[in-house]
Amino acid sequence: MSSTSMPEVVEISGCDDTLWNSIPYGAQRDLERFCRLATDENLAWNNGVKSWELNNLAEKEMALAKVKADKKAAIKEAAKVEAAAKLAKEVEAEADAEMADGMENDDDDDDAFQ
Repeated sequence: MSSTSMPEVVEISGCDDTLWNSIPYGAQRDLERFCRLATDENLAWNNGVKSWELNNLAEKEMALAKVKADKKAAIKEAAKVEAAAKLAKEVEAEADAEMADGMENDDDDDDAFQ
């Protein structure tokens, strides 16, 4: 009577050959299809979960790389600002020194005219 073999999942569930053979052929086909689709869906689910986990991991790694790059850029920018401030102080000191030298020379010139 039975022309199909019993799926392993049905056998594990406690169905023996006698019970399987008593099930109408159409119901057997339905059970086989259900077991096959359940296996395919489980495989698809597992693949989907793995893909999601890999994507999530990649996003985290990209975010971490962006944070590191931003931090490196901020440090580089801070170094530029510090160098510019140092240069500004040097230029200001040179200008003050030239101004002081100019004032001393102006004093000498004033004495010459008197």
